[in-house]
Amino acid sequence: MTKKVLIVDDGEAMRLTIGAIIEGMDRSVELFYTDNGRTLVEMMQKEKYDLVLTDNDMPTLTREYDKITLIYVVATLTNSQVRSLTNAGATGYIQKGAEISKKLGEVVKEHLIN
Repeated sequence: MTKKVLIVDDGEAMRLTIGAIIEGMDRSVELFYTDNGRTLVEMMQKEKYDLVLTDNDMPTLTREYDKITLIYVVATLTNSQVRSLTNAGATGYIQKGAEISKKLGEVVKEHLIN
């Protein structure tokens, strides 16, 4: 069964990097991309995704999306922002940087590979 992953970031290089890492681990996933929060919400209203990876500068998603795995991909995050994301329904977060491949690998193994 093909799993659907939505990658949201306003930086094209980051979207493509995340997509390449995921495809390298599991070629059976179907990747979808967007660069803005408005399209993110529209896409989620039309389609069910198994995993959503989004930059934290996009609009916070509400609990109506609690049936998906929602991981924020962030540059920096304060303790207050972590609490806000968790309260909004985030499953977790990954920090951008040198460890992103390792952390994405853990997320893919946990949420996509059966």
